[in-house]
Amino acid sequence: DHLGTDHHCKIINAQDLLDVVPRLLDHQDEPFGDPSIIPTYLLSQFARKQVTVALGGDGG
Repeated sequence: DHLGTDHHCKIINAQDLLDVVPRLLDHQDEPFGDPSIIPTYLLSQFARKQVTVALGGDGG
């Protein structure tokens, strides 16, 4: 409430994770070894319903 943000929740089950893997394989140019792509992809799909642009990245 202090920041005036609007929060949304989505419950993800095991089937959601299994369903997204074939789509992720189609989007990747090469094999990936980082399983964090699965929740990142699901989060991006969910956020797209409310957000036009979201920035993210890894430090390094």
